[in-house]
Amino acid sequence: MGAKTINIYLANPLGFSVHFEKSSLESLVKLLEGIKVEGASVKVLEPFAENAKCNPPPMIDKKHSYEEHESSWQEFNDKVYRTNNYDLMQNSQLMVAILNGADVDSGVACEIGKFCKKGPIIGYRDDFRLGENIASRGINLEITGSIKESDGCIVGNLADLEKTVKEYVLKLTS
Repeated sequence: MGAKTINIYLANPLGFSVHFEKSSLESLVKLLEGIKVEGASVKVLEPFAENAKCNPPPMIDKKHSYEEHESSWQEFNDKVYRTNNYDLMQNSQLMVAILNGADVDSGVACEIGKFCKKGPIIGYRDDFRLGENIASRGINLEITGSIKESDGCIVGNLADLEKTVKEYVLKLTS
């Protein structure tokens, strides 16, 4: 029998920056998919890569009214939500969520809330801004609580992320 594939949903805001974050996102996907566990393979389901497969987002065109432009965007947004983000989460057994920033990205926070009852979430935060509440690492208590509720954890460096994901993949395949 072949290796069991563990799908990891990568909740992140990294794909919004065309120039600065794309290489970080690609490096992270490569790191996660390079994790070796006997009897398992890791596949990263990354929403920005899937969204790129959709028709390109509508652009402003002087030939179209505001209402037509708004309608085109609504149709695009609905498709991205339904066929990419939602379906990718449904087909994942584990989530890795990027928690960096002065505040966790609102989309990532929402994805964490949706996924916490489905499977474990590994939060990744190497942002040195801790805030006053050192125990929370500067992360909203609803996010840390949802990650704990998922039987997940938060890590602070790439070595710990790789080690922790490997441990969870082992649990999911045994």
